[in-house]
Amino acid sequence: MTASEAYYKKAKEAIRQGEGKPDEQIAGNIREVLFSFLKELPDNLKHDIFNFYFEKFLDDEAADKSIYQLAEGPMAMIDFMNGQVATIDAEFSEEEWEMIKEGINANAEDMDLRLLNQLMTVLVEKKRY
Repeated sequence: MTASEAYYKKAKEAIRQGEGKPDEQIAGNIREVLFSFLKELPDNLKHDIFNFYFEKFLDDEAADKSIYQLAEGPMAMIDFMNGQVATIDAEFSEEEWEMIKEGINANAEDMDLRLLNQLMTVLVEKKRY
């Protein structure tokens, strides 16, 4: 099981436990689950990742928008940021790549060197840096 699959399972539990509560409160529960799966990252980068997907969720004007979409948003990012690069089949959007690059640049000093090296290698290989 990948980190993203384990995350999504826990995020769905958090959503079910928050049924009947405001979406903002459920989003906070999803944020806490996300942060637990990004524990190796600096806090600023965790917040940047959550805020990126939360804003994307809020801006989505789909009539059938579901809080589950917020939980699904960062799944590939979780695997990427946990160094499970080989498990990532889907490409990120231009906005996601930009957020990754900016986030790594801003937080490089506080990141685990092994993980930083691995992420930078992928950015260079994909010509995103």
